Amino acid sequence: MVKLNASVHPSLSETVTENLRRRNMVTTADFIAADSVELAAFTGLSHAEILQVKQHILKEFGYTKRSGLDLFVAEKNVISTGVTCELIQDLRQLLALYKTEKYSLKEKRFLVIIDSLTAIIFETTRQMQQKTCESIYQLDELAEVCRFLIFECRATVVTVNSVSRWNSTNGAKPADVTPALGKYWIPIPATRLLLARQQHGEIRKITVLRDPRVKWEDSCTVNVCGAGVTSR
Repeated sequence: MVKLNASVHPSLSETVTENLRRRNMVTTADFIAADSVELAAFTGLSHAEILQVKQHILKEFGYTKRSGLDLFVAEKNVISTGVTCELIQDLRQLLALYKTEKYSLKEKRFLVIIDSLTAIIFETTRQMQQKTCESIYQLDELAEVCRFLIFECRATVVTVNSVSRWNSTNGAKPADVTPALGKYWIPIPATRLLLARQQHGEIRKITVLRDPRVKWEDSCTVNVCGAGVTSR
C-alpha cells in the first residue's frame, strides 16, 4: 500500500493529506474505501475531482484483471527445456521433502513405550467399582502426557493394551473390538493395530483398526521367532 502524497496525484496537496490523516486515511487503500461524498466534504475537492483521483489510483496502483482461462493456459505451457510446469512443481515438492528428511535425520529421535495400559485400566483392588472414575481420570491424564510428548518433544509414543474390551463376551467379532479408553483417546494413537495370536506357534495377525494413511481392516501375518519378526 502506498501512502497518500502529492506524488500519487497532484490534487493530494499537503493540506489535503493532512486532513485525511486526521481521519485515519493514510494509504491509497484507505482513500479508495472511503465514501466519495464524505471526502469531498472535508478535503475541499469537488466530487468529480475525488472520482478522478480514485480512477488514477486504481489505474496506477490497482491490480490487473485476467481471465481464469488465460491463467489456466499459461500454467499448461511448456518451458523451453521441454519440461512441463506440472513436472517442475513435482520436482520442487520432491526437493523440499528431501531437505526436510535430511534435516530431520540430524535431530534426536525419542521413542516412548508404555507397557501396558492394563495396569491403569484394571487396578488390583477389592473396591473395583469405586476406582472406575479414578482410572478414567488417569487415562485422560496419560493421554495429555502423550499428546505433549508428540507435539512438543516430537517423540513417538507406543502404547500396549493387552485387553481389548472392558467386558469380554464370548463370540465377539473382531470388528466389534473397541478400546473404550475415553473420548480423549479418539486421536491417540493415530495408528491403531490389533495383534491376534493364531492357533499354531508364534504366528500373529496384525489388523489395522485405525490409520489416516492406510485402508482400515487391512491385515498381514507375521511370525515371531528367535531371529525376529518375519512376514509370511
